[in-house]
Amino acid sequence: MITTQKTLDTYPEHWIHVYTDGSVFNGTINGGYGVRIQYPDKTKEELSESCGSNCSNYEAEAFAIEAAVFQLTSVFSLYPEKTQNLVTFSDSKSVLEAL
Repeated sequence: MITTQKTLDTYPEHWIHVYTDGSVFNGTINGGYGVRIQYPDKTKEELSESCGSNCSNYEAEAFAIEAAVFQLTSVFSLYPEKTQNLVTFSDSKSVLEAL
């Protein structure tokens, strides 16, 4: 937990912080994802969705990051003044390496 907090603390509070996660039951059943977008003004958005009954953990993690990108693209298009640096936190090394 201390390492996680130190990592989080290395990014400025005036950046948008995006947290993503995906998970499945027994490796491939009933997958889903969650996203939390924390804006510098302390407002937040939370997204979650089912990925279907046959979904891998990798796919659920990838869907989470994709959902965050689509949401932020939409927000930045509608509210250009919100466009700024952001950092995404994900625990899926394989998805991040595939980007």
